[in-house]
Amino acid sequence: MPRHSSNDFTGSLCGTCCRPINDRFLLRIMDVSYHEHCVQCCACGDLLHHTCFVKDAKLYCRIDYDRRVT
Repeated sequence: MPRHSSNDFTGSLCGTCCRPINDRFLLRIMDVSYHEHCVQCCACGDLLHHTCFVKDAKLYCRIDYDRRVT
């Protein structure tokens, strides 16, 4: 997942907590911005550090994506 400087997306709101992102870095997934600590699986709550899967605008870890979506 690419990390971007929050200066590139000034005024961005986090897709999970809906709060402004004032951190030095943010993550962009499917054109939605997130705080680094807010990128977590919607099913199990694990933080997603390296990869994530998206279905219906919800983030999943590989295990829960395979379990619930496929």
